Amino acid sequence: MNNFNDIKQLWHKQEVTDLPNVKAVIEKAISFRKKARFNIIKHNVILTLTAIYITFVLFYYKPEFFTTKLGVIIAVIAIVMAVIIQSNMLQGLFKSSSSEENSHQYLQKMIRYKSQMSFFQTKIMKAYFILLSLGMGLYLYEYAIRMQWPYAVLVYLVTFGWIGLAWVKFVPKQAASISKGINEVIEQLERVNNQLVEKDAVQ
Repeated sequence: MNNFNDIKQLWHKQEVTDLPNVKAVIEKAISFRKKARFNIIKHNVILTLTAIYITFVLFYYKPEFFTTKLGVIIAVIAIVMAVIIQSNMLQGLFKSSSSEENSHQYLQKMIRYKSQMSFFQTKIMKAYFILLSLGMGLYLYEYAIRMQWPYAVLVYLVTFGWIGLAWVKFVPKQAASISKGINEVIEQLERVNNQLVEKDAVQ
């Protein structure tokens, strides 16, 4: 069996009762692929622009303290790390398929992508937030010591409160949504592959 186009052709050649879910599975898999690609590209663009802005602030305002410069460097390292790893996932999963690639191979890509995404969400995101928190803490120090202590405390509370909220609420919610989508596509692709294997065996 070739790629999705060949599965579509098979579906058109069979009775609907033979392969009742193939068309829906194809549409869902393609939709998930496009959505995942768009999300990764969107996140990478946002992170890249953020890194550029942070670097611009560093050179434009020329902070005096070494801690401020170090904070910017650490924050940029965290961002670059996330962008590189997400780009690797994008390349590995969505590169052009060869003419000999079949649905089983695509299913293996989805399983590998699920593993990569799980590693990214559990390990890389944890490192990202640790580095980002450290970088922001160092960056704010130069400006916080010039404030009255209530305002300095407020600045740190707001900054780390937002980072904590993102880590506790937004990241797990997004991770659950992505995992649910991947699991659904994998489950349905496995079902289609099993149907195709059974049909090839009969023929």
